[in-house]
Amino acid sequence: MILLYLIVALRTRTLTKRSESLSEQVKKRTLEVEKLLENKNQELANVSHEFRTPLTLILGPIAKVITSLKSSANKKEIKQLEMTQRNGYRLLRMVDQLLNIESFQVKSILHKQPVAFGDATKLICDPFQAIAKSNQVIFKVLDLANINFEFTADAYEKIVLNLLSNAFKYTLAGGAVSIGTRVTSKQELELTVTDTGIGIPLEAQTSIFKRFSRSTKLASGAGIGLALVKSLVEGHQGRIEIESTPDVGLIFKVYLPIINPVKKEAVKRQADQEFIAMELASLAYQTSHSSTNNNPDGQKKMALIKF
Repeated sequence: MILLYLIVALRTRTLTKRSESLSEQVKKRTLEVEKLLENKNQELANVSHEFRTPLTLILGPIAKVITSLKSSANKKEIKQLEMTQRNGYRLLRMVDQLLNIESFQVKSILHKQPVAFGDATKLICDPFQAIAKSNQVIFKVLDLANINFEFTADAYEKIVLNLLSNAFKYTLAGGAVSIGTRVTSKQELELTVTDTGIGIPLEAQTSIFKRFSRSTKLASGAGIGLALVKSLVEGHQGRIEIESTPDVGLIFKVYLPIINPVKKEAVKRQADQEFIAMELASLAYQTSHSSTNNNPDGQKKMALIKF
C-alpha cells in the first residue's frame, strides 16, 4: 500500500509540474502574441497617420487654387479641381477612420467629458439638409432627447455621421431619411436612423459590421464606417441593432448607457466642423455616383469608356 501510494504521489507530482510548466509556456507565448499584435496595430496606426499629413498638404493648395479660379470663367478646370478635392477628402476620411479604429481598439484611451446629445445631434444633422435637397431626399430630424452625460470626445459625432452617411448613400431620389433620439426605461440613449433605401439582404447582415465588408457595390466606399461605429458603441458598453428589408429600407438602433448625467451648464462642446465638412464632401461625391448608377429618374444610362 505504501509503495502504491508513493507511485501515485510521484505520478501526481510529475503531472502537476508538467501542467505548471505548460501553463507558464502558454502565458509566455500569449504575451508574445499580444505584443506582436499591439506592435502591428501601432504600426498600422502610424502608417495611417503618415498618410494623413501629405493628404492635408495636398488639399490646402487645391482649396486655394479653386478659390482663385472662381473669379475666372474657366468652369471646366474648377470642376476638375473640385473632383480632385472630393476624392482627396474621401481618402482623408478613410485614413481617419482607420486611425480611429486602431487608436480606440489598441490604446483604449477614453477621454470622457459631458456631452449635450440633443444639441450635438442637431449640429451634425443641419449640414445634411443641403445634401438631402441636392439628392431630392426627404430628411427629417424627429424628437431629440435633451440629455447630457459623459461620453468620449467626438465619438458620438463619428457614430451619427457614419450612420447618416450610410443612409444617404443608399437612398435614391424621392426616398426619405430620418433620425431621432429618446431615453429608454433602462436609462439608455436610443439613437435611431431610418432610411427607405435599398436595404441589406439577410445573409449580409451578419457581416455588415466587419471591416472592409460591403453589402452592395451600388455606391462607392471602403466598408470602414460601420466597423468604426460598432467599435465605438461597444467600447462604451453599448449595443447596435439592425432591421432591414431589401428594397424597403434600413433601421439602425444604437443604445448607449447613460453614465454620470450632468446639467447642460456643465457642457462645453461644439461639433468638429472639419470632420463634418470632410464627411459631407465625401458623401456628395459618393451619392452623385450612386444616383447615376441607380438611374432613379428613368434617364438614359451613361457609360464611360476609357481607351
